[in-house]
Amino acid sequence: MHRKHKTFAPEQAAHAPDVTVNDGRTLWRYEPAANRAWSTDTTPRPRITDASESSAFPEYGAASLGDFLAQVQRREAPSIIGEEQMAGRDAYIVALGIPVTMSNSAPEINGPMDIWIDKETFFILKTVTRSQESDKVVSSMEVSAIRYNPSLDDALFTFTPPIGVTVSDQRASPVP
Repeated sequence: MHRKHKTFAPEQAAHAPDVTVNDGRTLWRYEPAANRAWSTDTTPRPRITDASESSAFPEYGAASLGDFLAQVQRREAPSIIGEEQMAGRDAYIVALGIPVTMSNSAPEINGPMDIWIDKETFFILKTVTRSQESDKVVSSMEVSAIRYNPSLDDALFTFTPPIGVTVSDQRASPVP
């Protein structure tokens, strides 16, 4: 789910049971397989233009595809390689290539990546990352359905860790 205020509570598939909830003030991440959860403060970023209101990249200030592509220059030669319908939305297919700086701690992300970006909102609808050594897919994510700015109950954006879960609260402490 995607909220106008850039907060979300994604619906997880059976094979991806982790939960992420963001109410615009606090981001919670719960990993049941590891029996842990963590929270951190979120600060709304200032809007660059009115067009960024629906942008999926507020942290980058991307109000257009050009703005987004300027931000992905950390990968070699990003380029638009096609267009396709994804989750009922018209999307650009963007080949991001390989990272300019390779990751030693997560080498599986060093391969080329393709993303499908909603033409209207610039929300990422699909990602595919391939192995650096072969064409094998090592990671993928695909949005199967999306509704922008639906009326949502605030209770969807609250989270209480289950009893017995190790919690790392990384939120700032209030100033006395």
